[in-house]
Amino acid sequence: MEKQNPEHGIVRSAKESGRATRFRRKNRNLTLETVCGLGNPSPRLLSEIERSKETVGIGKVLKVLRVFGLEVAIKPRGATLTHFRIPGKQEKNR
Repeated sequence: MEKQNPEHGIVRSAKESGRATRFRRKNRNLTLETVCGLGNPSPRLLSEIERSKETVGIGKVLKVLRVFGLEVAIKPRGATLTHFRIPGKQEKNR
């Protein structure tokens, strides 16, 4: 993950994901309880994600990332991330 801004960058482990999540929360002066009220994850779940517990399900991690306004993008290793469409997904307003 990038050193300059631990909130953004390539995440290759649960540790980096937890660090980014915690940084985002603390950077916005939010407590675990406040975040839980915003998106309904439990304080325990959020704490487990921030502590890099690897058994937390991907769906739960994605839900917490959405609460923080973050998202995950899948790309080939080493490729530059550009705006792309998922094959088979139709664009709205077409």
